[in-house]
Amino acid sequence: MKAKRPRTLPAATAQAAAPDPPVLVLDLGTASLRAVLVDSRGRAGHPVSRPWAGSLPGSSPGLIWRYLCSATREVLDRAGVDRVAAITVTGRPDGHVLLDGRGREIPQVPDPGSPRVPPEVSARAYRLTGHRSSAARERLWWLGRERPDVLKRAACFLTLPSWVVFRLAGEPLEEPSLASSSGLVELSRPAWSTGMFDELGLPPRIAPPLVRAGHRLALRPGAARHLGIAAGTPVVVAGAGSRCAAAGCGGPPENEAAAILGATAVVQVALDHPVTAPRRHLPAGHHLEPGRWALDSPAGPAGLVWEWFNEAFGPSSGDLAWRSGLSDHQWLEREAGQSPPGKALAHLGPTVWGERRSDRLALVFPDGPPPPVSRGAFARAILESIACAVRGNLEQLEEATGEVVKTVRVGGGMLRSRLLVSIVAGITGRSVIPAPTPETAAVGAAACAATGLGWHCSVAAAIGVMTAPGPPIPPDHESGAYEDLYRRWREFGGRRRREGRG
Repeated sequence: MKAKRPRTLPAATAQAAAPDPPVLVLDLGTASLRAVLVDSRGRAGHPVSRPWAGSLPGSSPGLIWRYLCSATREVLDRAGVDRVAAITVTGRPDGHVLLDGRGREIPQVPDPGSPRVPPEVSARAYRLTGHRSSAARERLWWLGRERPDVLKRAACFLTLPSWVVFRLAGEPLEEPSLASSSGLVELSRPAWSTGMFDELGLPPRIAPPLVRAGHRLALRPGAARHLGIAAGTPVVVAGAGSRCAAAGCGGPPENEAAAILGATAVVQVALDHPVTAPRRHLPAGHHLEPGRWALDSPAGPAGLVWEWFNEAFGPSSGDLAWRSGLSDHQWLEREAGQSPPGKALAHLGPTVWGERRSDRLALVFPDGPPPPVSRGAFARAILESIACAVRGNLEQLEEATGEVVKTVRVGGGMLRSRLLVSIVAGITGRSVIPAPTPETAAVGAAACAATGLGWHCSVAAAIGVMTAPGPPIPPDHESGAYEDLYRRWREFGGRRRREGRG
């Protein structure tokens, strides 16, 4: 007779004893809502995505829920499974939902533009919470001033991933790495800042209880019917998408950074003490486990720019790419790989945190007016621009922490571009360790679920079993050319900023 699995297992034996059903991860990303199945060894498969506006009120809560339910049913059908070990949720923490006393969503109220709290409040908020600006904080403050009737109805506010957990399990809770983005959580400890609530005139009742990643709940019957999953299935709290993605890269140790290159890009370092950057106002917040913090340097659009370039200039169905069996992205990357570094200089989308971003494509030809330039040269310029943004943000993190980063771990959807990974190594001058799968956020969230299920004693132990990053990619022989390219990229970006101010 097969022995019953104990509730908590050492990390070394968890892989052999973990049950067969996978973990279902619901990921609310920048450009899509995703349902992904991750097994006990960290292998992600059968991803199903639904496009969405990336925020509220661009997508209503009801629409988000319908998309997640349909994606869940499809991913289960694709995988041929009828049960999962647990459900967990990760994603962007910058949207929020207000609930009334009966747990119903309060309709979004349009505001005139982007409300901003007074500058002196923002400065104090950064020192206290690690966030100088926060969409949730500014909006709640605006509601308190302009629509107190709406705020009076509110029983609590939740980030979007936590709202999905509420729809699944019926309990309004927040996790510190998610709640940190609200700019209402103290950086020094995982607790709501009563000082910020008082200063902004916000009622403390709207702050839900804080629980750590790995906290376990159960799927409600009503949600179970919508998803096609058995009621009572464990629902486990995970963290913010960027934190889960960093964990899915292997949980970078000291002297390492994580570059999450998805639809947008962010470079982050994990720390054993809170650190802020008063000059640059880099966002800081809590990590997935107690006693761990993170400092971010967001770069902005990355995969979105690459996708735009492919749609605007990539191969069509009549091109050789279609006839050769390669996807459009694979063909475009192959063309980019045939172009030498720095043939063209692009400045679009990703940039260095705190610097002005342009929504217009700028292409510069360093060697003067060019002969006809190939599509591959343009494509490579886009990838090189993303890598330059990674280096610029990495240097800001080094300046803020006083630590030299020796290795960069890369994850996110753009990990599919092996050319980009090698360019990041060349331009940053650091060894790069690619994550084992582009679904790094899903793997990190699944590690939180594995902890809540008792398969592992901590998220770090789960990551040790569920990730197996590839060998380091050293900077290549083009490092000299890349150094000149990076210098010109920064100079051109500075010139565009000065022209913009003029």
